[in-house]
Amino acid sequence: MMSRDNIYADQDIPGDFQFNDVVAEVFPDMIQRSVPIYNAILENIPLLGYRYITENSNVYDLGCSLGAMTFALRQSLPLKPQNLGAIPQQVNFYAVDNSSAMIQRAKLKLAGYQSAYPTHFLLDNIENVTITNASMVIMNFVLQFFKPEQRQAQLERIYAGLNPGGVLVLSEKFTNPDPEAEHQICHLHWDFKAKNGYSQLEIERKRNAIENIMILDSLPEHLHRLEQIGFKAVVWQLGFNFCSILAFKPK
Repeated sequence: MMSRDNIYADQDIPGDFQFNDVVAEVFPDMIQRSVPIYNAILENIPLLGYRYITENSNVYDLGCSLGAMTFALRQSLPLKPQNLGAIPQQVNFYAVDNSSAMIQRAKLKLAGYQSAYPTHFLLDNIENVTITNASMVIMNFVLQFFKPEQRQAQLERIYAGLNPGGVLVLSEKFTNPDPEAEHQICHLHWDFKAKNGYSQLEIERKRNAIENIMILDSLPEHLHRLEQIGFKAVVWQLGFNFCSILAFKPK
């Protein structure tokens, strides 16, 4: 049974939000109760693996947290439907995060799951990891924590390391350039969190803790940046002010 997130229920946590040991302990509950499209991404990411992971290639999960997306892909690949081709062989998974608390827990989980696909959990900053021979790259709710002026360069690195026909799964919280629309969608998201058991005090404290470290782009800004780099981008999951984009490198 997963630990319940009540970090902001009983006390004021000083300073900005951090992916520390306290957050790692409750992270599965936190993200499921806070991000409307998270479960849909997790449940359907294997469909992308079936179709786009190729033989003799690498898969990167950048900002992997506890590795849920990596495990979902890795465990389901042997069940690949026959109509989508042969099971890919010699696929390596690289899951990267700069939170030692997250990586430690991910490695513990890895020890309990056997797979034919080698999986490497790396404690490092994403920008230090070279992307090569990639058929798929996952970047779920991570780019928003980079400084705005650094985002283009990170996506360009991924594009360069993707094989033709490869795909980047980019999931982000986004802002709306229209103030009234932004007001309405933010309040709907807070209602979603309240429906999932968060108090108004918890919602406000979490918002205050994270607003200084998470600078959001609009959805048009995301799509334009990707297309400027050379990707063909399409939104495949959308809920409130959260989206997940498939960005393909043309063959």
